[in-house]
Amino acid sequence: MPDHLFDKWNEIAGRVGRAKSVRLFLDFDGTLVAIRRSPEGVTFSRRMRQVLDRLSSHRRVTAVIVSGRRRGTLQRFVRLPPVQYWGLYGWERGPVRRLPRAAVWELSRVRASLVAGLRDRPGVRVEDKGMSVSVHTRGASRRTARQAHDLLARTLRDCSHLYVLPGSRVWEVLPRQIPGKGAAIREAVQRLRSPFLPIYVGDDTTDEPAFELLDRGITVKVGAKGGDTHARYWLASPAEVRGFIERLEGELQ
Repeated sequence: MPDHLFDKWNEIAGRVGRAKSVRLFLDFDGTLVAIRRSPEGVTFSRRMRQVLDRLSSHRRVTAVIVSGRRRGTLQRFVRLPPVQYWGLYGWERGPVRRLPRAAVWELSRVRASLVAGLRDRPGVRVEDKGMSVSVHTRGASRRTARQAHDLLARTLRDCSHLYVLPGSRVWEVLPRQIPGKGAAIREAVQRLRSPFLPIYVGDDTTDEPAFELLDRGITVKVGAKGGDTHARYWLASPAEVRGFIERLEGELQ
């Protein structure tokens, strides 16, 4: 069971104080903002923007937001130039990347099938991200969510270029060229030559590969205490994440 981060602050402060460089990886939904039924309904608070702006501008810190959302959407919500934005689970990090034709065709067919098949399911929402498609069930009953999952499974039965990445009350249909946050973090870390302290904060099952990869760093699961996680510490909510960022800034003075 992970420890509450603030209960181990002396240990955290010591590691931060000794680090010549800090790489701070932050999930978005459920970590920097509270989860809402509609992805567009979230609010990035003024206070969170202020503290993240100060921290990301520090000479020893590189701040990265890594999310299942598209990169442009993250930039629109956060609006902080010093921050790096990694969309689509870290695959979308800079110049536009293209998918193979076969994957694009399969994704188009699956998207149309899901939109048609789930149109009248209460509490189910199909989100088209262009390079992926999400099925949200946060407002659905268990029975309806199960029906949505069954349709998704049938739709993907003959698709060789796509896979499903499960999250918190959401299933994301992705091309196999977009492997998830763990692969993105591994690729980025392998390119770095100077030593650094990695800090990763996230709330979802999609963050678990990154927690596991960065097991020598400071890994933080946001949400209820306990649970099955590879993270070493936990925080209860985005409000506590903001408090952590404020404390982190204080240790870097």
